Amino acid sequence: MTYTKLRLISITLLIYFSSVDLFSQDVSLGKRYFFSGDYEKAIKELRTNRPTVESLLWLSLTLSANGRSGEALDIFTNVPDWQRFVPLLNRVAEIEYDLGHYDKAKTLFQKALQQKSRFIPAQYNYGKMQYEWGNPAEEKKN
Repeated sequence: MTYTKLRLISITLLIYFSSVDLFSQDVSLGKRYFFSGDYEKAIKELRTNRPTVESLLWLSLTLSANGRSGEALDIFTNVPDWQRFVPLLNRVAEIEYDLGHYDKAKTLFQKALQQKSRFIPAQYNYGKMQYEWGNPAEEKKN
């Protein structure tokens, strides 16, 4: 994952979280380590936090940036009813896309947009996926 993509995702998350009250836990130290590029310290710090939507999103971003996308995907399986949280649906779809699981990613992006059609990160990511891959099933046949 490129720095530019991570930065875009991070900025989008920051804009989203600044308008939501549900994310009360402070994860600023973990974010500081993330932006400084010290992913191991960020992972350690973010794992010490009580699991919230925000801390899980930042942990998954950090794991992916550290080349551990499979582990980033696994953290969501421990969250009951994770699919009811649109930001988590979007993040899992991003990871699936990065891992090359295009059909899973498409389904998850669509599910996120069904729940909250104006969720900009999911709109952007789904649009980008459609632009880059069109119909992934057709791409695999060729």
